[in-house]
Amino acid sequence: EVWDNCNKTLAEKLQKLQNRAARVLTFSSYDTNADGLIEKLGWKKLSSQRQFQKAVMVYKSLNGLAPDYMHS
Repeated sequence: EVWDNCNKTLAEKLQKLQNRAARVLTFSSYDTNADGLIEKLGWKKLSSQRQFQKAVMVYKSLNGLAPDYMHS
């Protein structure tokens, strides 16, 4: 399956990388739940960020704010 131009395997690998970065930056152990750390850091999970960016692009497209190549 492909999710937002990112296949499921790649999306999972990227999320694991973000989780690890959150643990490193907060000096947390590997078994600490990363969701709370990501929130504490003020980050969005990557899947949420992809959804947000897709919504922004749809909004821009519907309101004539998208790049010219997206209007045709």
